Order: sequence, then structure tokens, then C-alpha cells
Amino acid sequence: MNQPAQKARERAMLATLLKLRPDLFSPPVTVTADERPDSILTTNNRNKIGIEVTELYRAEGTYEGRPLQEQENLQRQIVAEAQRLFEQAQATPLHVWVTFNFTATFNKAKDNFQQIEQAIADEIATHINHETLSEYMSIPSKIEQVADIGVMEAKKASWTITQSGTFLPITNEKQLAKLRKVISRKSSTRTTCTPALTEAWLLIVSDFAMSSAFDYDDIDMSSLVFASTFDRIFLLRFNDVVELQNERY
Repeated sequence: MNQPAQKARERAMLATLLKLRPDLFSPPVTVTADERPDSILTTNNRNKIGIEVTELYRAEGTYEGRPLQEQENLQRQIVAEAQRLFEQAQATPLHVWVTFNFTATFNKAKDNFQQIEQAIADEIATHINHETLSEYMSIPSKIEQVADIGVMEAKKASWTITQSGTFLPITNEKQLAKLRKVISRKSSTRTTCTPALTEAWLLIVSDFAMSSAFDYDDIDMSSLVFASTFDRIFLLRFNDVVELQNERY
């Protein structure tokens, strides 16, 4: 994922946190993009809160020998290019979500990405020329690697992928070890933050729609205590946000 796309993704994650937890601040709140930390929030009382955003993936996750995260990144690239091709031909803003077959693995050296990207763009163009997009609907896909394509009218274009890969069993111990490792790693880099901050927060995101995502449904997060150099730590997944118990060192 290129840097502009990554920064946009981080902003979207932060916006979700602020939407789910409006109690964190009294408006107005100004958000400024940065590199380290990823964002700086300036509150109405001029406090500056630095927020590091990181995505959390499964401790183990492969399919047919290919890492799930790698496959999902390739799928995002395919959909992004399909969007570009579609919008070259017409400016209709759409919300599109593409679900790839979990048996489909991609290899840049072997697969014809251009053919797949063009096929997705063409199929969506054909569909919207014959349908009124007033609600969610599926397109029966003829693309071998794609299980389903959904399209809905939108004010602003948004093309995404949904669940891909395959869910693999994993123990809670390995999941928690991965979570603690991520917090420790981000804590070690947090000391290099240069802006004068009132507080430093860590936002950890698990993309629930992805098979590579950190899965904590069977873990009671409220009973666990984590150690870090941050003042507060939040774990975000779709419409659920959990603030982790944190002992700062």
C-alpha cells in the first residue's frame, strides 16, 4: 500500500474511534496528519494528543503457503486498479466491495493482474448500465478468482475488499503474545516522538472483515493488563472499541 493510501486508511481508523467514543473529547477537535506519531489531535483546551495507529494481524495465518496478509494486500491492489480503470470510463461514484474466493491465491510473477482488474471494472460497468442501484445487490461474477461483487450508489466512491482467505484455528495464548509484542514494539519507537505532546495514545486496529485479522472474540480483554510507554491504548474492530488496561512505564 502506498503512503497516501496508508495515511488515508489511518485517518479513517482514527475517525471511527472518534465516532465510537465521542466522550473522549469536547469539540472542536483538530486532527493533523504526521509521521511520528501518525496523527496529532488538538483539543478545544489546546492539549495535543499524539496517536500512533497500527494494524494487528493473526499470530499465524497462511493459505497454500502464502501469508494471508500478503494475499489481502494484493487483492486491495487489484481492486484499487479496477476502480481506476472504471473511473477512467465513467464518473459514477459507487460503493463497491469485492469478495475473493478463499481458494484463490495470487502471485505477481504468474498471474495476469491486468486481466483480472479489467474484468472487475467491466463487469461493474455492465451491471450499472442495466440496473438502478438503490440498495445493496450482488453481481453474479464470472471471474474465477472472485466469489462476489457488491455495488451500491454512493456520494463518494469507495472500493474495498471483504473477507478473504480462510479462517484458521489459533490459540488465545498465541494471539495475546502477538498483541503484547505489538504493544512492546510500538512502545520502543514511541520514545523517538519529537512533538511536545500532552499525552500519547496507541490505536490498534483489527480489520474484522479480513481472515488475517486478530481475533479476540474468545478473549476477555477487560481482565487483562498491558504495559507500555503510552498513556492510553485502544483496540478497534469495526463498530467495537475496547480500551485496554494499561500500566505505563
